[in-house]
Parts: sequence; structure tokens; C-alpha cells
Amino acid sequence: MKREIKLNPWGTNDIEDYPKLFEEFGVSPFKDLLAEVPNPHPYMRRGVIFGHRDYQSILDALHLNEPFGVMSGFMPSGPVHLGHKMVMDEIIWHQRMGAEAFFVAIGTVVRPPSIRNLKEDEVLTNDTRDRIYNYILNHEGAHFREIINYIDIGPFEGTWHLQVLEDFGFIVSRRYRHYKIFYPLVAGKEIPLKDPRLVLKSKTAKAIVRFILKNPGAYQNLIAKQLGKSSGAIRYNMKKLVDAKIINIMKENGLKRFYINEKNLALKRILPENAFSV
Repeated sequence: MKREIKLNPWGTNDIEDYPKLFEEFGVSPFKDLLAEVPNPHPYMRRGVIFGHRDYQSILDALHLNEPFGVMSGFMPSGPVHLGHKMVMDEIIWHQRMGAEAFFVAIGTVVRPPSIRNLKEDEVLTNDTRDRIYNYILNHEGAHFREIINYIDIGPFEGTWHLQVLEDFGFIVSRRYRHYKIFYPLVAGKEIPLKDPRLVLKSKTAKAIVRFILKNPGAYQNLIAKQLGKSSGAIRYNMKKLVDAKIINIMKENGLKRFYINEKNLALKRILPENAFSV
């Protein structure tokens, strides 16, 4: 006689009848969708992930290039182990496929066990974390991929150290377009919504500013023609540049001409150093 299947948050007995479990919880075989998954994760290919509920909606978003998100609860009861890593691997895979990714720390203490006893004056004793913090100090508005590439670490390790720095109030992050960017946290400092560093992360915006630096007074159609960009793309980036007070508009002979805003002190600080590095 088969034992009754009992599932709870703390553990379960051995499952002998998976089809019955699938039926009870409305789970469908993942293998039926595998052919539709672009570049499937090894856990999918090898049958580690073998069931789903309405994953078709995720596939539809992937194929139609529509926004979607993934979220997982995380309440470590001890050191991070293989089970934790497998969940993180899945979240990271979906993030690379275009998802907004979220980890929700469950419980009254949001810091995992390995840093619960960490003191503020010990945070930067870790060499990698100290290098990350100093990079952000000198490159305000740096985005995630830029940071981990410079430090030469993987995305999981980078996420971990950045989260520690943010938990202890050394840095603050925010989402800007498809970037996650980081600032050193200074008491009472708000992240500017129109920081020139953010606008100039766009390659098109940088190319426009380069062109105007060399050709003050250039007009929009000329810029579009010389850069090989559509009028719409130039118009969109021009609005961002004007809103951020990076460029000014002056009307001359009925044409709108564009000039670098020399009074923008924040822009002056970043132009010589890294605003136009490719």
C-alpha cells in the first residue's frame, strides 16, 4: 500500500507517485515545452526541472520580446548549499534571458547567516568588496556588468558583494532603463533623476555629444545623416540630452542648432575622464 503524500514547508516523505502529485497540484510535464525554450538551462535539458504550472506565459513573453519577471523567496537556515545555488542559477538564467529578477528575503532578519555577525567596520576588510566599493566611489552610476568586468568576478559573486555593501549603507542602487546602476551612499544624498552619467550610457547619446563637440551648432538632420541613425533615434536621444542639460538648443535662421552646455558642472567633471570611452 502506497503511503499518503504529505507536503509541507519543512520536508516530505519519499514521493512514489509523481503523476498523482502532478494531477493533485495541476503540474504539467516540462519536457512538453522544452523544444520551445531558447537556449534551455542544463537543469531543463537534463530533467532536473521536470514540471511547471503555466510556464507557457513565460515562453510567450520570451518569443514576443515582452517584459516578464521571476521571483524567489530566500530564507537561509544555514550556510548557502547546493539547493540554494540551484534556485539562484535558475533566477540568473531567466535574468540573462531578459527577465526582471527578484530575491525576497523571508523572515525578520534579511541578512544571511554568513554576514549576520558582520560589523560595519568589517565590511571593507574583504579585498574584493573593498575594490568594488572604491570603483563605485570613482565611477558613480556604474552599472552591474561594468563593475564585475572591471573587478573580474562572476555575476553571482558580484551580486553578493554589492548586496552586502547596500545592506550596510555603503552604496545605493536603482534601475535605469535596462541597467542596474550603483552610487556611493552619502548621508542625505538623492540619486539625481537626470544625471549626465546615466544619459551618456547610451552609445547613441555619446556619439551625438562627440559630434556636437567637434561640430558646435550642428542641426538634427545633419547629425542623423553623419551618424547613420534614424531621425527618430536622434530625436529621442536629443530629448534625453536636453532634459539632462547636457546640450542646449539655439534657433538660428529657422533651424534648431545644438551646443554643449558649458555651464553644466557635472558634465565638465565627466567629459575629460570617461564619458566618451567606447
